[in-house]
Amino acid sequence: MASEQQAIAKSDEVQHKQIMQELVDNAKSLAMSSKSNIAAANQGQYTVITIKNTTSATLNYYTKHDWFGHVLGSYPQFIMNNSSASFIHVGDPEHGSEGAVVYSGKNKNGIPIGWLLAWDATPNLPEKKVYVECGPFSKYVNIDWSALKAKLEAADIIGTYMDPVTKTVIAAQIVNLGNYVGVGATIGDV
Repeated sequence: MASEQQAIAKSDEVQHKQIMQELVDNAKSLAMSSKSNIAAANQGQYTVITIKNTTSATLNYYTKHDWFGHVLGSYPQFIMNNSSASFIHVGDPEHGSEGAVVYSGKNKNGIPIGWLLAWDATPNLPEKKVYVECGPFSKYVNIDWSALKAKLEAADIIGTYMDPVTKTVIAAQIVNLGNYVGVGATIGDV
């Protein structure tokens, strides 16, 4: 049994790395194709975020919070199952890009869920940060953004979370790519 679990964990780790590489590649591609729009919007650091929905349902944009910067255009309103969506968060020159977004959907049992992704791409930080969590949607109706910022500041370049009650997961990685930052996240249920 233990060796079977180790094999599954190793397989999940390999799959996760492949998905993260795919999402970072998508971020690079989007950044290159959007350079003129980004330059016109601001000369600060920017973050390209790609979210992959591996659930069996559509994800819906719920809310966002910008500590520093703003989204270029708008957040994807829907992320269909087994597909990805991307957006660019343009930072201000002094503080960079720091924000959070929540998507909602349902798990395999039809329970309403919230998935939260937060990032900090402050220019003078040697390591950028990403924080993730998920759970019952009711948890995200009234978010304490100050408490969330404290969690983000204590985070690392990789974040993973599985909610044991709703059997939902979210994982993300933030990568410094020179003059911009890429974030790849996967949202799912087990």
